Amino acid sequence: MDPATQRRLATGAMTYLFILMGYLFFRVLDVSTKSALTFPLRFPNLFLVLRAESGMFETLGQIFGEFLLFAAPFVPIVIGLTVLVIYGRKYGEDVELGLLSSGLAAFTGTLILMFYGFEFQGFSLTLILFSIGVAVCGLLSTGLGETYAHELDKWRRYRVGSNSMGRMLTIINLAIIVSVMISLGTDLGYYENTYKGEIKTMITYLMPETTAHLDIETLNQTGVFTEEMLQQIQRLPPEQREQILQELQNELEVQKSKMEIELNSILDSDKVRAMIDFSLLMVVVVIWSVLDLLKSLVFSPFAGLLTTITAERNPVL
Repeated sequence: MDPATQRRLATGAMTYLFILMGYLFFRVLDVSTKSALTFPLRFPNLFLVLRAESGMFETLGQIFGEFLLFAAPFVPIVIGLTVLVIYGRKYGEDVELGLLSSGLAAFTGTLILMFYGFEFQGFSLTLILFSIGVAVCGLLSTGLGETYAHELDKWRRYRVGSNSMGRMLTIINLAIIVSVMISLGTDLGYYENTYKGEIKTMITYLMPETTAHLDIETLNQTGVFTEEMLQQIQRLPPEQREQILQELQNELEVQKSKMEIELNSILDSDKVRAMIDFSLLMVVVVIWSVLDLLKSLVFSPFAGLLTTITAERNPVL
């Protein structure tokens, strides 16, 4: 086997494995359209629960870890596409290599995610469009690497990877946003109900808890009764005191039930539904902003760094 063929096979294999690894990360980390669309609403509730149980820095660390779950699958995909860019910079454009290696990886990853556990997991428009975007990026990668390799700027080694990856990730980001908007429009009722449920959970979490048995200490914690009133209740005969506490317990339960009914009525109103729909549209904007931020600040510089390092070790520019 001649050296050129060996290079093509090695490059294709590396690209295939890295991109496929990204798809596996999507599965292992349970990153999906639904998890991305519902995360901004779960964020306040998650912050509230974590903050009540731990310190500020620990809370921020755990939330940052949740955010990293959405970015992690893109890292091996970026590395795989960068391998093709490096190949194109050194050996010229190879459309067949780029399309086959990335396309086969995207196709395999799509099958794995759609038939995970040997059971059909359902059709995902986001997954299909994302895979098409990955294949298109692979198709263009070697050509972009060759094009930017001929720039005369002194930073051309860095720009080979950075600019190429920036163009390719824009294609992937557009595919993701279009598919997310279509998924949102076709399954709007699900997301509205999910948002209502999260809002209700967050509000009921803030409500005072009613214990199974009300006592003087619990009454004192409510702040409603004065010290004198509590002392008067405490001095009552046991049977009379228990009767009063039970009546207060029943009243608290009634008030809580009324609050839940009123809350359900508010959540079912047209104004709240409109607010939720607006929030969902803002989520799409946030997703695009985050993806573009990751592209500009993380993935494109990372690809540029890789091409710079490889160029220094094997100078061809």
